[in-house]
Amino acid sequence: MDDDRIENEALGWLLALADPRFEKWEELTAWLAISPEHARIFNMLQIREAALLEELALQSQTRPRKAPDVEVANDDRPWASRGFLVKFAASVAVLAVGLWITTEHHLKDGPGSAWKEIRTAAGGRNKLQMADGSRVELNGASAVTVAPGGREARLLTGQAFFTVSHNPSQPFKVIAGDTVITDLGTEFDVVRETGQVTVRVVQGEVGVSISGRRSVRLGAGQGAVVSGGSVSTFTASRATTTAWRQGRLHFEDAPMDMVIVQIERTTGLHVQNAPQSAARRFTGTLQLDGPPDALRRRIALLLGVKVNDPPLEAEAKEASAIRDARR
Repeated sequence: MDDDRIENEALGWLLALADPRFEKWEELTAWLAISPEHARIFNMLQIREAALLEELALQSQTRPRKAPDVEVANDDRPWASRGFLVKFAASVAVLAVGLWITTEHHLKDGPGSAWKEIRTAAGGRNKLQMADGSRVELNGASAVTVAPGGREARLLTGQAFFTVSHNPSQPFKVIAGDTVITDLGTEFDVVRETGQVTVRVVQGEVGVSISGRRSVRLGAGQGAVVSGGSVSTFTASRATTTAWRQGRLHFEDAPMDMVIVQIERTTGLHVQNAPQSAARRFTGTLQLDGPPDALRRRIALLLGVKVNDPPLEAEAKEASAIRDARR
């Protein structure tokens, strides 16, 4: 069947993408453009791979790392051995991820402890281990302050993923402007941008309120956007919520301005959209591993945008060029 052929070809591309030396972006873009089915099946497999990456990451936290299990095919159909191939691609992708510089902080409280502020530059990451056992993973271009005791955090800007040690007698709260997110479970993601706060729940439940007035309760797989004093809810896929923590960005019918903000926050690159593309929307997954030059070409080809160095890096290159010209 034609779908089987496309699925096998898509798996081949996924395996190739796991190699940080991958450079065949023009060929991949041409393959995706052959038909809508190519793009649909490729994206479907990427979503499944993202879920497997999350599963592998969870397993690595609870037991020593080992080689992925090999599943033996029971017939000659393409999908018979596909479980192994996808797991293999996911395992290789885990090893290939290495774009960010991640800093870990273990926050301990003592007599006279004060609120602690942690900031990350664009393209950086911070992992915070708080005194109560809760954890915060901070994306690039983000800032958070944490209260003594670790049961309250204020997201000043950017994006953070919270894994909370649940304590019904002392709920964990995240404050983002006028929005208060109260933990009723364990894992959730918060993004604070100009005039808007987005919450996505991976596990458990959270309560979301605005200035103590209107409130909603969100369960696993649900999200909410708080903007202009109102709350709108939506279905939040696990792949979209956790992708940035696994070395990729996943979007589902997302406006280009939101896609660009997330890319710039996570990679530190500067992305310039074409005016005629401002109204476009994007569905797909962007791999963020590999050398910076390859990442720039990848984003430019798949999104049809211009990708520049971060401002400081661009200035350094310009200064170097000027020095070379004077020699």
